[in-house]
This record gives sequence, structure tokens and C-alpha cells, in this order.
Amino acid sequence: MPIADCDDYPKGHFKHVYDDLIRPACKEAGYNPIRADDVVETNLIHLDILKKLIDSPMAICDLSTRNPNVLFELGIRQAFDKPVVLIQEKGTPKIFDIAPLRYVEYRKERVYHEVIEDQAKITGSLKATRTASGDGSGVNSIVKLLSLTSATIREVSPDEANPMLQYIRAEISELRHEFRRAVTHVRHERDSDVDEAALMIEHCGNILSRAEELVAEGEAHGVLEARELLSHASDFATKAMHIAPRRASTHMRARELEMRIMHLKEHLERGIEKRARSK
Repeated sequence: MPIADCDDYPKGHFKHVYDDLIRPACKEAGYNPIRADDVVETNLIHLDILKKLIDSPMAICDLSTRNPNVLFELGIRQAFDKPVVLIQEKGTPKIFDIAPLRYVEYRKERVYHEVIEDQAKITGSLKATRTASGDGSGVNSIVKLLSLTSATIREVSPDEANPMLQYIRAEISELRHEFRRAVTHVRHERDSDVDEAALMIEHCGNILSRAEELVAEGEAHGVLEARELLSHASDFATKAMHIAPRRASTHMRARELEMRIMHLKEHLERGIEKRARSK
């Protein structure tokens, strides 16, 4: 279900649907309900959500708003052939032909006796889906309906499985692209000081390329070296910031890049500490 408020719905509507309908139904069926925005184990929220999405024994998907994130998460759940219960607000349009799939309708107004009835329907669907999943028949399983092979997750090394390093690598890659755009922007200023600043920023980009390679390799010494490289990249960004103080746009861009590098370095240091504790 959507985490944020949606158009055409009162503020907090889906939070109320969760609290009034979904949470009690899950508890009645013997599950510990966890909503996506309850996942706050680390700063890597999206990775945490995806991990919970795959690992959870059951999921409920609310199709009421045609929310693309909801459909993406449903797709992942289906790909791994994990049990899922579909629910939808009564009267909302169907977003695809779900004739072969079972879904539970609930009422938007949440009148007391209707809430009790809708809770019971969702609870019943959870129990039925669990039973079908257990005996192999499946409910709402596209994999079984089409006789497909479900997705699997390959075995990976501890370093590959470290979500912090995966996140850092992705952030470094994005930051490299930011530096390339910054160099292009700065060189449009056409000033000797700015040219020198552009050179400093270009050095940052080159350093980040090497840091990304080291993080991708996942070796302990390489990750430590990547941390030092981020320090050097930050130094170059600082120099760029001070070389062209008269150019406000260049100064601000270099300052922003410097702050992002330092933020990334802090994440990397936490990743190093986490890995050291696990060994």
C-alpha cells in the first residue's frame, strides 16, 4: 500500500486502513505485521524494504491506487513465488485483469461493523493463502498459474551480501556522474580560476572511479583504500571551492560535492566497522 498520502484521499487515509483493517487481520491470522515505513533498521531504507519483501512469510498488497511502487513490490513477490494476499478498496477500478487471482474488497468508510467484517475477510484470506502455499497449490501465484520457474537468489560472499557496500558503490557511481556534469557546468564560466577549479573537480571524478572499483571488489584492504581515496576527493573538492570564491555557482557546486563525499565516507566507515564486528 502507499506510504505517502495520495490524491483524492484524506490525509492519513492509508495509515488508518492499515491500523484499522490490515494490522488486526494479520495478528488474528498469527502474523507480526510490518508496514514498509516501519523498516528503520539502517539508513538504507530501500534495501531493508526489499529484503523484508522477499524474506517475509506473507505479504498484503493493496491495489486501490494504482501506485507504481506497490506494483513493483508485487512483481518482486510474484517473481519469487512468495505468498501474497491482494486487497482493494471497493469501487476502485481494476488496474489489470485479475480474474484468475483472488482479492478481498474492503470499504472505504470503515463503519464499525463493516470494519469487523472486512477484518475477518482479510484474516480468512491470509489463512487460506498460507494453507495453499504450504500444500503447494498456491493462491495468487502467477508462477504456478503459468507453470514458470520462480526466481532465486544466488549464493554470494559475505562482502557481496553487505548492503552497505552495495549502497556505497551505487552512491559513488552516481556521484561520479555528478562530477562530470559539474565539470561541464564550471567550464562554461570561462575564467582562469574556474578552469583550475574544473581541473580539481575532474580529479575528484577520477579518484571516485578508482574508489568504486575497490568497493566493487569487496576486499578488506581495498575498502580501506577506498576510504582514503574519498578523503583525497574531498580535499580536491575543498580546493575547488576556495579557488573560485568569486563565482557563486561554482563555489556552491563544489561545496555540495564536498559534503556528499564526506557523507559517503561516513557510510563507508560504518560499513567497515560493521564488517569488523562480524568477523
